[in-house]
Amino acid sequence: MAGTDRADSTSDWLLLPDARDFAAQDTHSEKSASKLIEDCLQGRGHGPLRRRYASAEGQRAWGEPDGHNDAFYRANPERGVVVDFDYETSTVRRRTPPRYSRFAPNSDPVPTDWTLNHFQVHRGDLEAILQAMRLRPRPSLPQADKPLTSEREEKSKSISAPASKSASPKKFTAKGWVSSAVKDYPRPRGEKDYAGYLLKHAPQKWSKHSIQNALSELAKNPTRKKR
Repeated sequence: MAGTDRADSTSDWLLLPDARDFAAQDTHSEKSASKLIEDCLQGRGHGPLRRRYASAEGQRAWGEPDGHNDAFYRANPERGVVVDFDYETSTVRRRTPPRYSRFAPNSDPVPTDWTLNHFQVHRGDLEAILQAMRLRPRPSLPQADKPLTSEREEKSKSISAPASKSASPKKFTAKGWVSSAVKDYPRPRGEKDYAGYLLKHAPQKWSKHSIQNALSELAKNPTRKKR
């Protein structure tokens, strides 16, 4: 493949030169960005990095990994395994020394020289890796999520407020109760301690003095009896 058109990158997939530029915004170095991409393709980075390519060409010896396997991108100079990432043409090429085929031991050894063309990596995966490395800030929570907390708090208040009111007993005053108690419990014939008599029927524990005061005030305002 002679070259690639960088316009072929999409919103989700980036050719190698565009992927390097994208990562270099946070690494501030093309060399560091290239190493980050290559480490992730080799399975040694901070997360998986999906990849795809338009075609593959050349020859691949038996047992050699293909472009879907992380091992394809791992070089091993001691064994003569070379992997070239060409950021200008967006290709990845793997070369190995000749090796014999397990299924044809009497045949000549075959070297590997396998090239992946129009190579791309996933933009979202690369961005997630940059965030995992704390090179790029994570997106903040959407504003719509914030009112949920206050809404939950308001609901809690609306539930607890009536409960507190209903739990508190209704308050009576001796004065208010006596005005109606004289009708419900009229003075028995011959009863000299009317305040003590009413106190026996009182809904709350008031003092006898409170009942006497209420009776005295009621006597001063007899109209209260007619209500």
